[in-house]
Amino acid sequence: MIDVEKRRGESVSIYVWSYMVLLLLVTFSVAQYFPVVSLVGLFVAGFIFLAPFFFKFLTVESRLVFSSVVFGVLLTALYPPFVGFFSGLNGGVNSILIKILLGLRSAFFSVWIYIAFSILVFKDGSKRSVLFLFLVTLIIIVGLAVGPGSVEPKVTYLFNSFLALFSVLGVIAFVVSEKVDVNFLGEVVFKLAVVVCLVSIVYFPILILNLDVFRPDLALFHQSVEGRGLSGALPPQWTSLVYGEFYPRFVGSFPNPILFGYFFALVSYVFFVKDRYFISLALLGFVFLSLSKGAILLFLMAMVFRFALRRSKLVFWIVFLGVVTSSLSLAYVLDGSNRVHLRGLMGGISSVVSSSIDNKIFGFGLGSGGNLARAELEDGPVSEGWLASGSESGVGVLTYQFGFLGLTVFLLLIMNVFKRGLDNSLSGSSIAAVSLVFAWFANTLLQEDLINVTIVSQLLMTVVVLKSKRVMGRVD
Repeated sequence: MIDVEKRRGESVSIYVWSYMVLLLLVTFSVAQYFPVVSLVGLFVAGFIFLAPFFFKFLTVESRLVFSSVVFGVLLTALYPPFVGFFSGLNGGVNSILIKILLGLRSAFFSVWIYIAFSILVFKDGSKRSVLFLFLVTLIIIVGLAVGPGSVEPKVTYLFNSFLALFSVLGVIAFVVSEKVDVNFLGEVVFKLAVVVCLVSIVYFPILILNLDVFRPDLALFHQSVEGRGLSGALPPQWTSLVYGEFYPRFVGSFPNPILFGYFFALVSYVFFVKDRYFISLALLGFVFLSLSKGAILLFLMAMVFRFALRRSKLVFWIVFLGVVTSSLSLAYVLDGSNRVHLRGLMGGISSVVSSSIDNKIFGFGLGSGGNLARAELEDGPVSEGWLASGSESGVGVLTYQFGFLGLTVFLLLIMNVFKRGLDNSLSGSSIAAVSLVFAWFANTLLQEDLINVTIVSQLLMTVVVLKSKRVMGRVD
């Protein structure tokens, strides 16, 4: 038995180091366009990639999950203040460098979590787990090979969406079935999440009142805009038009109010599940101030699904189907942005249905459509072709790029979370985690943002916290 474990450990080490070498080569190939920072960038990238292996007291997969969540979530939450501050002091930061920074964040998270998924599959050894890993790897490889287009949108969607998406769902299935010890991880991650919330709550009001100190880049822009008051200093996504006046949306330290809203909604959900109702409602108030409708829907759906699942699985499925049907029906009936999202969902599926047999099975290829590849569309970024590629819908763009094989794998991974989480017991933490995953899934029908690494990493963070028995001293 010892020899078997030793050989398995050696195999995992070879697997991990192979990915490290591959990622460093990719990083160096990108950095070569910036000779001054290429060697420094290579060193930093290598150091960050090795970070998961510094925690000797944790298993390899636990280190990878912990590092990916911390790195993915914290960088998203805290980089805007630093980038904005130094950008203003130095007369602006090259946007390409910022894209590389965010690209490395997505790449590290995606590779770490894919390796964690692979290790968990090898340790589990079941045919079902191996099949899932095989299918995920197969559709990613086929997606890269299929379809025309440049390399950039393929790499963008690979690291910013789908490698992370499929891998996170695979890892979540092991977390909810308690195949990964997340007690320590959940406690640490939860404390960090609370710190992020406090920083965001304090930072944004100070930012609004002291633009010239904290964001000189926005202050300079503010001076060139007349007739819009304070909101003139803010990026368009940070403001909303209410009764003819522009008002700032609460953004915290995040790059936009959408990411802020989802983060606070997820943390609020954790506090509610742990019976800290006052704190939960207080955090939910900031979600309303962000005017992030998707985040509010996610929270409400998770609460409804949790209530139903605590009754029985049958009640849950009836409620789930009813909520999804109502959501799609309202998107069709109401005249607003939701109708655009619905057209994206139907457009992506219709394009695949009306295509050739190989496109029906494998889709049109990774990076062939969607919001992140709008510049590649032949008839322009805002067009019928844009919505026909599934844009504005997570499920729509997934189906368009990976066909019905990819959609099937996605649905099987969702069902695997349900099966692993609830087959052995209907514990309170498993019910809360599964309900959240299905609320997220229901919202991916009409929101493409939810399949991006920024939200997927937050989903994994929340499931880890929910399954930790050391968070707020409550088991369930």
